[in-house]
Amino acid sequence: MAFVVWLEGARPKTLIAGVSPVIIGSVVASGKGQFSILPFLLVLLFSICTQIGTNYSNDYYDFIKGADTSDRKGPRRLAQAQLVAPHKILFASFVMFAMSMLCSIFLIPVVGFVSLLIGISSVFFGVFYTAGRYSLSYMGLGEVFVLLFFGIVATCGSEYVLSGSISLVGFVASFGPGLLSTAIIVVNNLRDMHEDEKVKKKTLAVRFGSLFAKNEYLFCILIASLVPVICYVLSPSRYGVVLASLICVPAIPLVKRVFLSKNAEALNGVLGQTGLLLLIYTLLFSVGWML
Repeated sequence: MAFVVWLEGARPKTLIAGVSPVIIGSVVASGKGQFSILPFLLVLLFSICTQIGTNYSNDYYDFIKGADTSDRKGPRRLAQAQLVAPHKILFASFVMFAMSMLCSIFLIPVVGFVSLLIGISSVFFGVFYTAGRYSLSYMGLGEVFVLLFFGIVATCGSEYVLSGSISLVGFVASFGPGLLSTAIIVVNNLRDMHEDEKVKKKTLAVRFGSLFAKNEYLFCILIASLVPVICYVLSPSRYGVVLASLICVPAIPLVKRVFLSKNAEALNGVLGQTGLLLLIYTLLFSVGWML
């Protein structure tokens, strides 16, 4: 029973955000004829542990700051629902971050101390996403963090670990998972904007309003759909990668729901389905790249 509770707090439906860029970066690396299973597994474990650690940290600090209350519209959180004592959630975040740092240390023989630098910066920003007076999410920088770390850093970092270099096409490819993960955050912020405003959590949705957030979601979907086409232009032999652009089709009803929904709770479904969209994108990109 305790495991189920902790699993719920890890937010498994969103973990594809940490898995996707690692897979895409690894697929690009394999296209160079270089792939090693152990470094791949270490990078994957690092990404998952960092994301879960960030989720637990958010659970704790949002509760402490008063952002998560009984009026919460999203899925319940461990502290807010009084499922786990807050100090235990904070400790769990430390454990997950320690595991991610351990993965970084194990990767030093493979890529040098750059892995440690990436590990330290990822953990630092994972904590201060919600911790501290000037936390990223409370200043409206959540989308920037997600695009950077769940897009560029994770994808290019994975390619670098496995191949020893970062290609232009790998860099461009990183914007696909980065933007779709950003879309997940946008829906989350749109749903919670009224509660966030009360506690002065100045997300972009709070700063610029719901219409801005809705257009932000549309922008993320559209540009992510164009990324595979640009990758094909840069690497014409990988024509199959264009398959990933097909995610724009199942995204249409999601965009319509984001623009037309007047019920905050209804966006919970869009949140999960955007995560599924990222999964489909990852599979199509990977299969298309290897064709």
